[in-house]
Amino acid sequence: MPILQWPANPAGRQVALQSCAKNIYTPTGLLSSEDLSAFQQLVDCYEKEFQPGGLIENRLVREMIDAEWRLQRVRSYLTSLHESCIQRLATRPTEATAAQAFQALADGPFLPLLLRYEVHFQRQYEKAHRQLQEGRRRERKNRPVAAKPKRRSAPLS
Repeated sequence: MPILQWPANPAGRQVALQSCAKNIYTPTGLLSSEDLSAFQQLVDCYEKEFQPGGLIENRLVREMIDAEWRLQRVRSYLTSLHESCIQRLATRPTEATAAQAFQALADGPFLPLLLRYEVHFQRQYEKAHRQLQEGRRRERKNRPVAAKPKRRSAPLS
């Protein structure tokens, strides 16, 4: 079996990096009940918004996508649990029934757990976003400034 080698020339390395970066988005966090096209739409939106360049930026954007996807999932679970509890309490729910259902959820193990996950995924997203922005700022700061062409002064007459 041949060993894969990194291209020797800079242009070849750039092509290899771009190829790796384009193939980094796989729906690893997608559950069988979830919509692959909705996940792909989220990926497309983030790629368009952040236009990651290079492996590290792609990794950070992927982290943001995963965190956002899981955050949406947790919020969906919270809504479903709350609605299910409301329906068990009354056939014609009121605001009081919703509050009673919320209290029942708060007293159980699921609401605190889901709220912890929500905070975790928010932090995961914010950390990746912050790292992406900091990396871009460092890159701009360290980028060499192109020398400005000197103006030729008009001959004195």
